[in-house]
Amino acid sequence: RALALVSLPSTPCRDALADRLAAAALPPGPLLVVSPRPSPLADHLAARLHRPAAGLDVSSSGDYDFFERALAHAS
Repeated sequence: RALALVSLPSTPCRDALADRLAAAALPPGPLLVVSPRPSPLADHLAARLHRPAAGLDVSSSGDYDFFERALAHAS
């Protein structure tokens, strides 16, 4: 929930994101970074915020047994 409240400029910048998250009142615990493609962002945030982080690349959703793609609907 706290991550959803962090807003950034339209051009993403991982250092700006790390700064905003560091300034936010995040609950203790690990981070989950959800991205539309493979990204080193989870490792970057783990190093900057000194907490564990895991990355979830939704473009490889077939690799996750808990992820269901939306069904294509006929128009």
